[in-house]
Amino acid sequence: MSIFKEYDFSEYLNKKDFETKAIEYLKKYPCCDKKNCTHPSLQSDNELWKDKDFYPIAEKIASLIFNHYQKKFDLKMRMWVYFQEKDSILDRYEWHNHYRNEGKEEFSFLIYLSNTDLGTLFKVNNDITILKAKKNILYAWNSKYEHTPEPGKHPEDRVVLAGDCLLQ
Repeated sequence: MSIFKEYDFSEYLNKKDFETKAIEYLKKYPCCDKKNCTHPSLQSDNELWKDKDFYPIAEKIASLIFNHYQKKFDLKMRMWVYFQEKDSILDRYEWHNHYRNEGKEEFSFLIYLSNTDLGTLFKVNNDITILKAKKNILYAWNSKYEHTPEPGKHPEDRVVLAGDCLLQ
C-alpha cells in the first residue's frame, strides 16, 4: 500500500513558468539567517503560499483537502521552495519530518517543478521507500514520515515546492 496520494497539477502548472518564479522567490525570500539556519542552503521561507503567483496553488491544495474530507477545516499551511542547482551534488541524507503535533491531521506535500531523476526517500516501517519524481504531480503523505531528498548529482536545476498543512 502506498503512503502517498498523487494529484496531477499539470493542467494548471503548465500555464506559467513556475520553475523560474520559484527560483526568483527563493532569491528574494531565503529561509532564515544563514548563521543559525539548519535548513538546506537553497530553501525559501515558508510563506510561499502567500505569493500572488503561488497562492492559487495553495488554494487548489486546500480545495483537495476540503473535498477529500467533505468538510472545511481551519487549515494552517506552510509552503517553500527547495532548490538544487545544476551540477551540484547532494552528498548526504537530510532526514526530517514536518510533524508538529498541533493538529487533528497533519500532512506534507511535494510538487516537482522540474524534471529530475532524483526523488525523495522515505522511512516506512524500517524500510526505505523511494518516491520517483514526476513533474507537476502533487504528492501528499502523513507528516510523521521521515524523508530526505535523494542524494546525487543533478545535471539540471532541481526545483521543488514543498509544504505541510495542519488541519484543526
